Amino acid sequence: MTTTNQRSTSEVGHAKNVANFQTLIEFCNTFNGYNPVNELLTLTKLEEKHTESNDILQKVHAAKAEHIIAINQRQETFQTLSSLSTKIINALSSITNDSRIIADARTIVRKIQGSPSKPQTDPSQEGQETQRPTSNSQRSFDKRTDHFSALVILLKALPDYAPNEPELSISSLDDYLKELQRHNKNVLMKYTPYSSYLLARNKILYDPLDGLTTIAKLVKQYVKSLYGAKSPQYDQIDAIEFKKYS
Repeated sequence: MTTTNQRSTSEVGHAKNVANFQTLIEFCNTFNGYNPVNELLTLTKLEEKHTESNDILQKVHAAKAEHIIAINQRQETFQTLSSLSTKIINALSSITNDSRIIADARTIVRKIQGSPSKPQTDPSQEGQETQRPTSNSQRSFDKRTDHFSALVILLKALPDYAPNEPELSISSLDDYLKELQRHNKNVLMKYTPYSSYLLARNKILYDPLDGLTTIAKLVKQYVKSLYGAKSPQYDQIDAIEFKKYS
């Protein structure tokens, strides 16, 4: 299980790798005779890899921000669901004497208001639910939306259900249901590009063939072979740290 500290360290670690890669390039620029056969290690390719790596980190940050905004909007929309469901039951109980209908409605409301599994959180955003759409938190939102839809359908089947309160009217409940569905769908839609950028980041930084950390290791090996293990050139870059993060 990934802890909050591990996740936070990982976020910082990706950026640290990219920053350290720039430091590595700057040193290589000062080395006379730096002329590797491997094209990936040439100064031009190193600069391209750094630019590519920095760009993907910015895309991850931007997509993550949009996803967090979508999560916040959904949470705000769902905040009134439980209390609204209680008002519906109270209104329904005053409209009909049919105990079976009231019992069916109460069963649905209990499902809407049932205690969901404790949401996983995104450690970089205090109080946020997890960013994975397959989490218990996501399934809870899906289920609550579905249960509320079932409740609205039940009310529509009752000709006597016509409360005077605007927020309890069928049209208002229909509108609210659409809002729940829209915000729930939006979270999933915003997760898709974020997830894709995460995969791209991991490939650009950590691919075993041409990832940033792989290239950094090869550069160190080349400098070591070119100037020697005890050379001042190798000593300058040997301590530059690169780690693999998921």
